[in-house]
Amino acid sequence: MPSTRWSAGEVAKTLQGILGLPPAGTIAPPAPSPGIYAPPPPIDIPSEGQLSQPLAPVLMPGMPLPETLAKGITVSAHKPTNSVFIRHYEADLARIKRLVKEQLDVPLPQVQIAAQMVVIVRNALEQLGVQWGGGVVGRNAGNTLLGRGLAQPVNPVTGLATPQASGTPTTFNPTANPGFTAGSILPVDPATGLATGGNVVSLPTSGLPTAANPAMGLLFGIVGNHFNLSMAIQALETQGKARSLAEPKTVTVENSTAVISRGFEVPYVSQSGFGGTQVQFKDALLKLEVTPRVIHEPEVTLIRMKVLVENNEPDFTKVLAGTSNPPIFKRRSENEVIVREGERLVIGGVLTDNDTKTQREVPLLGRIPVLGWLFKSRELTVDSQEMVVIITPTVIPIQRAR
Repeated sequence: MPSTRWSAGEVAKTLQGILGLPPAGTIAPPAPSPGIYAPPPPIDIPSEGQLSQPLAPVLMPGMPLPETLAKGITVSAHKPTNSVFIRHYEADLARIKRLVKEQLDVPLPQVQIAAQMVVIVRNALEQLGVQWGGGVVGRNAGNTLLGRGLAQPVNPVTGLATPQASGTPTTFNPTANPGFTAGSILPVDPATGLATGGNVVSLPTSGLPTAANPAMGLLFGIVGNHFNLSMAIQALETQGKARSLAEPKTVTVENSTAVISRGFEVPYVSQSGFGGTQVQFKDALLKLEVTPRVIHEPEVTLIRMKVLVENNEPDFTKVLAGTSNPPIFKRRSENEVIVREGERLVIGGVLTDNDTKTQREVPLLGRIPVLGWLFKSRELTVDSQEMVVIITPTVIPIQRAR
């Protein structure tokens, strides 16, 4: 029986589990046990008139039928032809074939995983509606809920919000905050002034990694599909506040893992046993592993994703003494989220600081020894940037997948 969609080995292994077969795939006839034969105890055999129905054999729970034990069941896979071979009774064989065709060898949904890796100036993240130090926006029972960390002060040097010691983010109040409207982050109905959909989820700032402590973790947020995130990123790119690194896409089957990675190999030099040197390479990658599962609801399609994020980054400013081998900062986060089809999962928390030194001087006068400092100036600019990874899952229709 050929398997058209799945590996014959996987189908055979599943059948073995359903039929209760050992891993070899065969139940052989029981061999006679050695020893002295002991006759069974006498039993009362009813007369011909008393016997209305044939006697059923007495079986232990889960024990195969005597006919099955007599002929044996065989389930094996043939890899060259991707076929499953089954030896059994014809009636049972028809049921097994129907089980394989209707339950096992069926098409599963395919999910396209689109990832976008963007480096964004940290102060520009607010323009995307993904504010790690903010609150939550959404709808509940017809009411518009809007909260945001408006009361959190911002450090003018680092540009980071100071986390609140306790309490909840400030609730949106049009009277108290006339300059802040829901339309700045969600589509708003002009007639009612209420948000028409979408949601923005942000995380507290207490767990934010910083340049001084870059290995604290990674952050997750969800952006609703009503927000045009691509146009917002393009607008930031034209302003020089964002830079797209890569936009990989991959397709995986439901319950299978899709892997997307970006990075390079770092050479490590070590001494060999004979006085020479040897070079080994270690991966420094930003790697995503996504395992999707499609949940079909009456009005919406949800996608449950197991997301594993690893970011291994070498720090060449902390090279080990006497070597050129840099240490590697490792960040790892494993989460399980449920999003609507088309919604975007935003992963951030990878911060880098770029120092820019600028010197301005008056021509000729700035080069005069000692007195030249009166005609020139130096400026140090620190730009805090954050690597943001955006994951968008989309279910591919079965007709198109074929």
